[in-house]
This record gives sequence, structure tokens and C-alpha cells, in this order.
Amino acid sequence: MLRKAMKADVLEIAELMRLSVLEVFPRFHDERETAAAARYLTEPDTVLIDDRTYFVYETDGQVVACGGWSKRDKRDNGSGATPSDDRLLNPDRRVGLSRPPSRAFVTAESGFRDGRVGLS
Repeated sequence: MLRKAMKADVLEIAELMRLSVLEVFPRFHDERETAAAARYLTEPDTVLIDDRTYFVYETDGQVVACGGWSKRDKRDNGSGATPSDDRLLNPDRRVGLSRPPSRAFVTAESGFRDGRVGLS
């Protein structure tokens, strides 16, 4: 079931992000880089949850995929603060973009293998 993420989902989203990094990164990165990514790149962006633009896909009560889009002028994932983080994007100034930037689409590889998550 696809639904909007809630603050109560943050820990489960973070664990899914970590699991995804540990499954995918070793294909492209060494052990040290993978460990660093699992530690530093797996912080859910709670602004997207607050904005109601982040979603989770649940199967049997477990979050197996998540992702969203940002309506804010924020380049990267995470909940760090920079001066422009709260500024809303101006759709008239998004030259060359046909939709808001997507951010942080994550799934456990196992979700694809057992058919719980599919691309459509």
C-alpha cells in the first residue's frame, strides 16, 4: 500500500535507507566508502515528510520502499540546515525542468527480488 510518510516512519525509513546502501554500494564503492555512506547518507529528510511530499510503500505492515520530491530549494538529501532550505521553488524559474526534483527513492533490493516492489 502506498501512503504518505509520517514522522512515526522515520526510524523505519532510515533503516531501509541503510539496508539499501549496504546492498547496492559494494557494487560501485569500496568497503570504507560503503561504511561511510551507510552512516552519513541514510538520514531521512523530515522536511519532505512535513511537506507531505514523501511516500512509503508498505507490504504486510513493513516499509519496503520510500521516496518523494521536494518543493523547496534544497539540493541534497538530509535534514541539515542551509539558508535556502526553506525557500520554495519557483516553478516559473525551473528552466529545463518539467517537474519538481525527485529525491531519495529507496528500496531494499530484496523487495524487487521477491516481487513486493515493482516498477510501473
